[in-house]
Amino acid sequence: MYTYPKDHKTKDGEPFWKLPKRPPVDVKIFDPQDKLQVAFVTAFAVLRAKLFEITYPKEFRTDQAKA
Repeated sequence: MYTYPKDHKTKDGEPFWKLPKRPPVDVKIFDPQDKLQVAFVTAFAVLRAKLFEITYPKEFRTDQAKA
């Protein structure tokens, strides 16, 4: 957002952030009931665990593992 703020214009004077491009938005509050947010955090945690060779539950994709 530093390089291309929300009101940034292209050389032609068009808005930089127009479809299909969308500016990134912050997730203000983590909602554990939102399956998309839970899936993202779980996938990221497993990726980090694999990267640093930390053990993780092999059945992390099941709903029982997330509970």
